[in-house]
Amino acid sequence: MFNRRERLALLCLTAALAVGSVAALADYWAPHSLEEFRVVRSAVAVEVVEVEPEPLSVDVNRASVVDLQRLPSIGPKTAARIVDYRQQQGAFAAPEDLLQVRGIGAATYEKLKPFLRVE
Repeated sequence: MFNRRERLALLCLTAALAVGSVAALADYWAPHSLEEFRVVRSAVAVEVVEVEPEPLSVDVNRASVVDLQRLPSIGPKTAARIVDYRQQQGAFAAPEDLLQVRGIGAATYEKLKPFLRVE
């Protein structure tokens, strides 16, 4: 009816069921005997501390493509354009110079403005 593997699997499942049943009965008849195996929720005090993330600030003259992608509204293509523009035109003199990069308009620049610095 069952092949050798199936019989072995049934034997393992039956053994696991038997062990679980014995533990449940022992817990029912003598709860103190399994006390050391219980999970005590209040045993460890956990303090939850909310931390404000540091504001992101990116130097557009030193930032890599990966760093630039952390900025709002900047994806991989726009980040690559910023780096390419910087390599071709030289360092940005002011954050507003990002408006010269294709894909960055006034609305995008306004979102980026708080996060930009030029050093």
